[in-house]
Amino acid sequence: VAILDNSENKIKKYIFRLSKIYRYRNIQAIFTTGSTSYSTSSLCLAAKKSQITYTVLAHGYISNPELITIAPIRSNYLILWTKYQANFLKEKVEDLEKHKLLYFGYPGDKIMKNKSKVSRKILFALEPIDKLVKTHPFSLKATLYLYNKLKDEFECFFRPHPKDSLNYMRISKILDVNLESLSNCSLNQDLSVAKVVIATNSSVLIQANLNNIHAFQIKEGVRPVFDGVPCYDIKTLLSVIPKVINEEKTPINVDFLNENLDKLEKILFNT
Repeated sequence: VAILDNSENKIKKYIFRLSKIYRYRNIQAIFTTGSTSYSTSSLCLAAKKSQITYTVLAHGYISNPELITIAPIRSNYLILWTKYQANFLKEKVEDLEKHKLLYFGYPGDKIMKNKSKVSRKILFALEPIDKLVKTHPFSLKATLYLYNKLKDEFECFFRPHPKDSLNYMRISKILDVNLESLSNCSLNQDLSVAKVVIATNSSVLIQANLNNIHAFQIKEGVRPVFDGVPCYDIKTLLSVIPKVINEEKTPINVDFLNENLDKLEKILFNT
């Protein structure tokens, strides 16, 4: 109990110091990508103490049905990637938190495709490798099975999760592929050359779909279904992909956050 009391006192002092920094710097609003880690929750608590609006932009598509990555919503507002997700999450959170969930448009970039080159590239977007190996081996197995069925006919490559930037050698051994098959490029670069994106559970599917790139979830490894992204079993995917690889995806209308910054500004500064 003494240890806990001491820790609580340290946290209170830390938050008090942060509040002083906010006042000294004349901080009017905070816009960030999290409020659930120790550091970001401290920033958020200090903002509340200082009566500063703390707004979080979801750093990915929230796919955990128990909302482990966001609940409880400590921030004043949580900006989401799609209108569907905002409406869906409002059904899951407490009534007092519903007003915090907002959608002003997709926060990513518009991907510029090189239309002069015909692409037959298929991008496999991976979850963190430890998660795949230790807790979701069925997702890894489904991904590898599909990859091995497609690799001889199409140019397939993998995009490791950003958390695995130092694990490329290990990933290449687990997947049994050459290092050249693992992308070192930015997400925008990968999407600009991919004709099809495949994954079990990755926000890259949403990013591809909203940029009018063919995106598919592998049903055998799916946990949550991503809105707007077709979810097919492997047998169906092996039939569908050779057909769509030579077709342009039917365009969808997408609102982008950078086109609605006036709405964001209003909540940041309570105007």
